[in-house]
Amino acid sequence: MLHRNATKLAGCSIILSLRSHPEGIQMQKLFEGIAWDDCLTVKTDWVENFFHQIPEVLDLKVRAHALSLKFSGNRQESLALAKYVGNRIQHYVFDRHELEEYEARDENPYPMASSFFANTDPVYDGKYGELILYLLVEAIFKTPMVCHKLSLLTNVKDQVKGGDGIFFGERHSNLSILIGESKIYQDLGGAIGSSLDSIDRFNQNYLPSSLDHELFIARSNISKNLTLDQANALLKAFRPGTEEYQACNKIFPILLIYDDTKIGSIEEEATNRDHAEELVSDWIKQHSMEAVKNIRARLQDKSELRKLFLEFFLVPMNSVEVFKKTLFKQIHGIEFKEMPKPSGIKKAARKAAK
Repeated sequence: MLHRNATKLAGCSIILSLRSHPEGIQMQKLFEGIAWDDCLTVKTDWVENFFHQIPEVLDLKVRAHALSLKFSGNRQESLALAKYVGNRIQHYVFDRHELEEYEARDENPYPMASSFFANTDPVYDGKYGELILYLLVEAIFKTPMVCHKLSLLTNVKDQVKGGDGIFFGERHSNLSILIGESKIYQDLGGAIGSSLDSIDRFNQNYLPSSLDHELFIARSNISKNLTLDQANALLKAFRPGTEEYQACNKIFPILLIYDDTKIGSIEEEATNRDHAEELVSDWIKQHSMEAVKNIRARLQDKSELRKLFLEFFLVPMNSVEVFKKTLFKQIHGIEFKEMPKPSGIKKAARKAAK
Protein backbone atom coordinates (compact mmCIF):
# COMPACT_ATOMS: atom_id res chain seq x y z
CA MET A 1 0.00 0.00 0.00
CA LEU A 2 1.20 3.51 -0.76
CA HIS A 3 1.12 6.24 1.84
CA ARG A 4 -2.35 7.70 2.33
CA ASN A 5 -1.14 10.85 4.05
CA ALA A 6 1.75 11.44 1.73
CA THR A 7 2.72 15.11 1.73
CA LYS A 8 2.42 17.54 4.60
CA LEU A 9 2.30 21.28 4.16
CA ALA A 10 5.83 21.16 5.47
CA GLY A 11 6.55 20.15 1.89
CA CYS A 12 4.94 23.19 0.34
CA SER A 13 6.74 25.16 -2.34
CA ILE A 14 6.46 28.89 -2.92
CA ILE A 15 6.89 30.26 -6.44
CA LEU A 16 6.86 33.96 -7.27
CA SER A 17 6.24 35.00 -10.85
CA LEU A 18 6.01 38.11 -13.02
CA ARG A 19 4.80 38.98 -16.50
CA SER A 20 3.68 42.21 -18.12
CA HIS A 21 0.04 43.15 -17.49
CA PRO A 22 -1.88 46.45 -17.83
CA GLU A 23 -2.10 46.62 -14.03
CA GLY A 24 1.46 45.42 -13.57
CA ILE A 25 3.48 47.83 -15.73
CA GLN A 26 4.99 49.39 -12.62
CA MET A 27 5.97 45.91 -11.43
CA GLN A 28 7.63 45.25 -14.77
CA LYS A 29 9.74 48.39 -14.33
CA LEU A 30 10.75 47.35 -10.83
CA PHE A 31 12.17 44.08 -12.20
CA GLU A 32 13.38 45.41 -15.54
CA GLY A 33 16.72 44.05 -16.71
CA ILE A 34 16.76 41.03 -14.38
CA ALA A 35 17.28 37.77 -16.33
CA TRP A 36 15.69 35.11 -14.13
CA ASP A 37 16.15 32.37 -16.76
CA ASP A 38 19.91 32.58 -16.21
CA CYS A 39 19.38 31.05 -12.76
CA LEU A 40 17.70 27.84 -13.93
CA THR A 41 19.52 24.73 -12.69
CA VAL A 42 17.95 22.23 -15.11
CA LYS A 43 17.77 22.06 -18.89
CA THR A 44 14.32 23.17 -19.90
CA ASP A 45 14.03 20.43 -22.54
CA TRP A 46 14.47 17.55 -20.06
CA VAL A 47 10.71 16.98 -19.87
CA GLU A 48 10.55 16.41 -23.64
CA ASN A 49 13.19 13.69 -23.32
CA PHE A 50 11.00 11.57 -21.05
CA PHE A 51 7.38 12.70 -21.51
CA HIS A 52 4.82 13.63 -24.11
CA GLN A 53 3.13 16.85 -22.99
CA ILE A 54 -0.60 16.80 -23.64
CA PRO A 55 -2.29 20.18 -24.31
CA GLU A 56 -3.50 21.60 -21.01
CA VAL A 57 -7.14 21.48 -19.98
CA LEU A 58 -8.54 24.69 -18.47
CA ASP A 59 -11.78 25.13 -16.52
CA LEU A 60 -12.07 28.51 -14.81
CA LYS A 61 -9.18 28.53 -12.31
CA VAL A 62 -8.29 24.84 -12.68
CA ARG A 63 -5.58 23.78 -15.15
CA ALA A 64 -4.35 20.25 -15.84
CA HIS A 65 -0.99 19.50 -17.50
CA ALA A 66 -0.95 15.79 -18.37
CA LEU A 67 2.48 14.18 -18.84
CA SER A 68 2.66 10.79 -20.57
CA LEU A 69 5.87 8.86 -19.85
CA LYS A 70 7.40 7.66 -23.12
CA PHE A 71 7.33 3.92 -23.88
CA SER A 72 10.22 1.54 -24.55
CA GLY A 73 8.78 -0.88 -27.07
CA ASN A 74 5.32 -1.71 -25.77
CA ARG A 75 6.28 -1.18 -22.08
CA GLN A 76 6.29 1.91 -19.94
CA GLU A 77 9.69 1.92 -18.19
CA SER A 78 10.80 4.49 -15.62
CA LEU A 79 14.50 3.56 -15.25
CA ALA A 80 15.85 6.39 -17.43
CA LEU A 81 13.59 8.93 -15.69
CA ALA A 82 14.75 7.72 -12.26
CA LYS A 83 18.39 8.09 -13.34
CA TYR A 84 17.85 11.66 -14.50
CA VAL A 85 15.92 12.68 -11.38
CA GLY A 86 18.47 11.03 -9.09
CA ASN A 87 21.37 12.78 -10.81
CA ARG A 88 19.85 16.22 -10.12
CA ILE A 89 19.61 16.00 -6.32
CA GLN A 90 22.74 18.05 -5.57
CA HIS A 91 21.25 21.00 -7.51
CA TYR A 92 18.02 20.64 -5.51
CA VAL A 93 19.85 20.58 -2.17
CA PHE A 94 22.73 23.03 -2.81
CA ASP A 95 23.07 26.34 -4.65
CA ARG A 96 25.92 27.04 -7.09
CA HIS A 97 28.08 28.74 -4.47
CA GLU A 98 27.91 25.69 -2.21
CA LEU A 99 28.67 23.38 -5.13
CA GLU A 100 31.67 25.54 -6.06
CA GLU A 101 32.94 25.26 -2.49
CA TYR A 102 32.73 21.47 -2.72
CA GLU A 103 34.66 21.60 -6.00
CA ALA A 104 37.33 23.87 -4.48
CA ARG A 105 37.82 21.34 -1.70
CA ASP A 106 37.91 18.54 -4.27
CA GLU A 107 34.93 16.93 -2.52
CA ASN A 108 31.90 15.20 -4.02
CA PRO A 109 28.63 16.91 -2.93
CA TYR A 110 26.46 13.94 -3.94
CA PRO A 111 26.81 11.90 -0.70
CA MET A 112 25.68 14.83 1.44
CA ALA A 113 22.82 15.59 -0.96
CA SER A 114 21.68 11.95 -0.90
CA SER A 115 21.75 11.92 2.91
CA PHE A 116 18.92 14.47 2.85
CA PHE A 117 16.69 11.70 1.43
CA ALA A 118 17.90 9.31 4.16
CA ASN A 119 17.37 5.55 4.20
CA THR A 120 13.60 5.80 4.53
CA ASP A 121 10.95 3.76 2.73
CA PRO A 122 10.69 5.44 -0.70
CA VAL A 123 7.06 4.34 -1.05
CA TYR A 124 6.13 6.54 1.92
CA ASP A 125 8.66 9.38 1.59
CA GLY A 126 7.16 12.62 0.24
CA LYS A 127 10.54 14.19 -0.58
CA TYR A 128 10.68 12.30 -3.90
CA GLY A 129 7.59 14.14 -5.10
CA GLU A 130 9.04 17.47 -3.97
CA LEU A 131 12.22 16.79 -5.96
CA ILE A 132 10.26 16.03 -9.14
CA LEU A 133 8.04 19.08 -8.62
CA TYR A 134 11.17 21.27 -8.51
CA LEU A 135 12.40 19.80 -11.81
CA LEU A 136 9.02 20.28 -13.51
CA VAL A 137 8.54 23.85 -12.27
CA GLU A 138 11.97 24.93 -13.51
CA ALA A 139 11.53 23.23 -16.89
CA ILE A 140 7.87 23.92 -17.72
CA PHE A 141 7.26 27.22 -15.89
CA LYS A 142 10.90 28.32 -16.45
CA THR A 143 11.04 29.70 -12.92
CA PRO A 144 14.36 29.19 -11.06
CA MET A 145 14.52 27.89 -7.52
CA VAL A 146 15.81 30.64 -5.24
CA CYS A 147 15.94 28.86 -1.87
CA HIS A 148 17.69 25.49 -1.60
CA LYS A 149 16.57 22.68 0.64
CA LEU A 150 19.62 22.11 2.81
CA SER A 151 19.92 25.78 3.74
CA LEU A 152 16.56 25.41 5.54
CA LEU A 153 17.66 22.47 7.68
CA THR A 154 19.42 22.23 11.01
CA ASN A 155 19.19 18.44 10.72
CA VAL A 156 19.02 16.85 7.27
CA LYS A 157 16.58 14.24 8.60
CA ASP A 158 14.07 16.88 9.70
CA GLN A 159 11.10 17.97 7.63
CA VAL A 160 10.96 21.74 7.26
CA LYS A 161 7.81 23.57 8.19
CA GLY A 162 7.05 26.60 6.09
CA GLY A 163 8.83 26.23 2.77
CA ASP A 164 10.24 23.54 0.55
CA GLY A 165 11.27 24.86 -2.86
CA ILE A 166 11.05 28.58 -3.48
CA PHE A 167 11.05 29.87 -7.08
CA PHE A 168 10.77 33.18 -8.95
CA GLY A 169 9.81 33.76 -12.58
CA GLU A 170 6.93 34.39 -14.99
CA ARG A 171 3.41 32.98 -14.83
CA HIS A 172 0.03 33.95 -16.33
CA SER A 173 0.54 37.69 -16.91
CA ASN A 174 0.54 38.44 -13.20
CA LEU A 175 3.02 38.74 -10.40
CA SER A 176 2.05 35.60 -8.46
CA ILE A 177 2.95 33.58 -5.39
CA LEU A 178 2.58 29.87 -6.14
CA ILE A 179 2.42 27.41 -3.25
CA GLY A 180 3.24 23.89 -4.46
CA GLU A 181 1.99 20.51 -3.34
CA SER A 182 3.02 16.99 -4.37
CA LYS A 183 1.19 13.68 -3.88
CA ILE A 184 2.26 10.20 -4.95
CA TYR A 185 -0.64 7.78 -4.58
CA GLN A 186 -2.08 4.49 -5.74
CA ASP A 187 -4.94 6.18 -7.57
CA LEU A 188 -5.82 9.55 -9.05
CA GLY A 189 -8.98 10.04 -6.98
CA GLY A 190 -7.09 9.62 -3.72
CA ALA A 191 -4.32 11.94 -4.88
CA ILE A 192 -6.81 14.66 -5.88
CA GLY A 193 -8.74 14.39 -2.63
CA SER A 194 -5.63 14.46 -0.46
CA SER A 195 -4.07 17.40 -2.30
CA LEU A 196 -7.27 19.48 -2.09
CA ASP A 197 -7.62 18.66 1.62
CA SER A 198 -4.02 19.77 2.23
CA ILE A 199 -4.51 23.04 0.36
CA ASP A 200 -7.84 23.62 2.14
CA ARG A 201 -6.18 23.14 5.55
CA PHE A 202 -3.34 25.41 4.49
CA ASN A 203 -5.71 28.20 3.47
CA GLN A 204 -7.85 27.85 6.58
CA ASN A 205 -4.71 28.22 8.70
CA TYR A 206 -3.09 30.81 6.44
CA LEU A 207 -3.19 33.57 9.03
CA PRO A 208 -1.01 36.68 8.67
CA SER A 209 1.47 35.27 11.23
CA SER A 210 1.79 32.03 9.24
CA LEU A 211 2.28 33.91 5.99
CA ASP A 212 4.90 36.16 7.53
CA HIS A 213 6.76 33.08 8.80
CA GLU A 214 6.71 31.52 5.32
CA LEU A 215 8.13 34.66 3.74
CA PHE A 216 10.66 35.15 6.52
CA ILE A 217 12.07 31.69 5.72
CA ALA A 218 12.32 32.71 2.06
CA ARG A 219 14.00 36.05 2.79
CA SER A 220 16.48 34.38 5.12
CA ASN A 221 17.61 31.73 2.66
CA ILE A 222 17.99 33.41 -0.74
CA SER A 223 20.10 31.26 -3.07
CA LYS A 224 23.60 32.41 -3.90
CA ASN A 225 22.74 31.50 -7.51
CA LEU A 226 21.28 35.03 -7.68
CA THR A 227 23.06 38.31 -8.26
CA LEU A 228 22.80 41.09 -5.68
CA ASP A 229 20.19 42.91 -7.80
CA GLN A 230 18.12 39.75 -8.14
CA ALA A 231 18.31 39.02 -4.41
CA ASN A 232 17.24 42.58 -3.54
CA ALA A 233 14.28 42.33 -5.93
CA LEU A 234 13.21 39.05 -4.34
CA LEU A 235 13.44 40.48 -0.84
CA LYS A 236 10.89 43.13 -1.83
CA ALA A 237 8.52 40.58 -3.39
CA PHE A 238 8.75 38.37 -0.28
CA ARG A 239 7.90 41.19 2.14
CA PRO A 240 4.16 41.75 2.93
CA GLY A 241 3.13 45.38 2.58
CA THR A 242 5.40 46.24 -0.32
CA GLU A 243 3.98 47.27 -3.68
CA GLU A 244 5.66 44.19 -5.23
CA TYR A 245 4.04 41.79 -2.78
CA GLN A 246 0.58 43.38 -3.00
CA ALA A 247 0.50 42.83 -6.76
CA CYS A 248 0.65 39.06 -6.25
CA ASN A 249 -2.01 36.44 -6.95
CA LYS A 250 -1.86 33.06 -5.17
CA ILE A 251 -1.46 30.02 -7.45
CA PHE A 252 -1.10 26.38 -6.40
CA PRO A 253 0.92 24.03 -8.68
CA ILE A 254 0.14 20.45 -7.66
CA LEU A 255 2.08 17.36 -8.77
CA LEU A 256 0.08 14.12 -8.79
CA ILE A 257 1.90 10.86 -9.61
CA TYR A 258 -0.36 7.82 -9.41
CA ASP A 259 -1.01 4.29 -10.63
CA ASP A 260 -3.50 3.79 -13.45
CA THR A 261 -4.52 0.33 -14.66
CA LYS A 262 -5.05 1.74 -18.16
CA ILE A 263 -1.27 1.80 -18.67
CA GLY A 264 -1.13 -1.96 -18.09
CA SER A 265 -4.01 -2.52 -20.51
CA ILE A 266 -2.18 -0.53 -23.18
CA GLU A 267 0.97 -2.59 -22.62
CA GLU A 268 -1.06 -5.76 -23.17
CA GLU A 269 -2.68 -4.47 -26.36
CA ALA A 270 0.24 -2.62 -27.98
CA THR A 271 2.42 -4.34 -30.57
CA ASN A 272 5.29 -1.80 -30.54
CA ARG A 273 6.26 1.65 -29.28
CA ASP A 274 4.36 3.61 -31.92
CA HIS A 275 1.21 1.60 -31.27
CA ALA A 276 1.54 2.01 -27.49
CA GLU A 277 2.00 5.76 -27.72
CA GLU A 278 -0.92 6.09 -30.13
CA LEU A 279 -3.13 4.28 -27.63
CA VAL A 280 -1.92 6.28 -24.64
CA SER A 281 -2.21 9.57 -26.52
CA ASP A 282 -5.86 8.88 -27.35
CA TRP A 283 -6.58 7.89 -23.75
CA ILE A 284 -4.72 10.56 -21.77
CA LYS A 285 -6.44 13.49 -23.45
CA GLN A 286 -9.80 12.21 -22.23
CA HIS A 287 -8.21 11.24 -18.92
CA SER A 288 -7.03 14.80 -18.22
CA MET A 289 -10.48 16.22 -19.06
CA GLU A 290 -12.11 13.72 -16.68
CA ALA A 291 -9.58 14.65 -14.00
CA VAL A 292 -10.55 18.32 -14.26
CA LYS A 293 -14.25 17.35 -14.00
CA ASN A 294 -13.40 15.32 -10.91
CA ILE A 295 -11.57 18.27 -9.37
CA ARG A 296 -14.37 20.72 -10.16
CA ALA A 297 -16.93 18.34 -8.63
CA ARG A 298 -14.91 18.14 -5.41
CA LEU A 299 -14.75 21.93 -5.26
CA GLN A 300 -18.54 22.28 -5.14
CA ASP A 301 -18.57 22.11 -1.34
CA LYS A 302 -15.27 23.95 -0.89
CA SER A 303 -16.14 27.59 -1.52
CA GLU A 304 -12.74 28.93 -0.45
CA LEU A 305 -10.86 26.59 -2.80
CA ARG A 306 -12.98 27.71 -5.75
CA LYS A 307 -11.36 31.13 -5.40
CA LEU A 308 -7.85 29.73 -5.92
CA PHE A 309 -5.80 29.15 -9.06
CA LEU A 310 -4.96 25.41 -9.15
CA GLU A 311 -2.50 23.92 -11.67
CA PHE A 312 -2.13 20.13 -11.72
CA PHE A 313 0.72 18.08 -13.19
CA LEU A 314 -0.86 14.65 -13.90
CA VAL A 315 1.64 11.76 -14.23
CA PRO A 316 -0.03 8.32 -14.53
CA MET A 317 2.25 5.27 -14.23
CA ASN A 318 1.97 1.52 -14.40
CA SER A 319 3.71 1.19 -11.00
CA VAL A 320 4.51 4.15 -8.75
CA GLU A 321 6.03 1.77 -6.20
CA VAL A 322 8.53 0.38 -8.72
CA PHE A 323 9.43 3.90 -9.85
CA LYS A 324 10.12 5.16 -6.32
CA LYS A 325 12.19 2.11 -5.41
CA THR A 326 14.15 2.52 -8.65
CA LEU A 327 14.75 6.16 -7.73
CA PHE A 328 15.87 5.10 -4.23
CA LYS A 329 18.47 2.76 -5.77
CA GLN A 330 19.67 5.50 -8.11
CA ILE A 331 20.14 7.94 -5.22
CA HIS A 332 21.64 5.55 -2.65
CA GLY A 333 23.29 2.94 -4.89
CA ILE A 334 21.58 0.03 -3.10
CA GLU A 335 18.25 -1.76 -3.24
CA PHE A 336 15.74 -0.69 -0.60
CA LYS A 337 15.21 -3.44 1.98
CA GLU A 338 11.98 -3.33 3.89
CA MET A 339 12.21 -3.72 7.65
CA PRO A 340 10.23 -6.60 9.23
CA LYS A 341 6.66 -5.47 9.77
CA PRO A 342 5.59 -5.14 13.42
CA SER A 343 3.02 -7.50 14.84
CA GLY A 344 -0.63 -6.49 15.00
CA ILE A 345 -0.26 -5.64 18.68
CA LYS A 346 2.72 -3.38 18.03
CA LYS A 347 0.91 -1.77 15.11
CA ALA A 348 -2.12 -0.99 17.29
CA ALA A 349 0.12 0.45 19.99
CA ARG A 350 1.91 2.66 17.48
CA LYS A 351 -1.37 3.86 16.03
CA ALA A 352 -2.75 4.67 19.47
CA ALA A 353 0.40 6.58 20.34
CA LYS A 354 0.09 8.88 17.32
